[in-house]
Amino acid sequence: MPARTKTAWDLHLDEYRKKHPDVKFKDAMKLASASYTKKNPDAPPRKMRTADDKTKTKMKKLKKKVAAYENAKTEVQEAKAEVVSL
Repeated sequence: MPARTKTAWDLHLDEYRKKHPDVKFKDAMKLASASYTKKNPDAPPRKMRTADDKTKTKMKKLKKKVAAYENAKTEVQEAKAEVVSL
């Protein structure tokens, strides 16, 4: 698989990390964002997520958790039934 082409952000972050080798990567990302500017000022701004979008995402995650809980609960009940039958 060919290597991914570096974006302007990747290049900026690399340069920042060369100048600040003692900073952790996670912190470097936060600190480098302050000095980063878009190369294309005419680019349209990103669409803001609405409260409804955020709610949908949270509901999907919650449904996955509930399904996992229900599966675990069923497995425990089956294990109890098996133990009782012995």
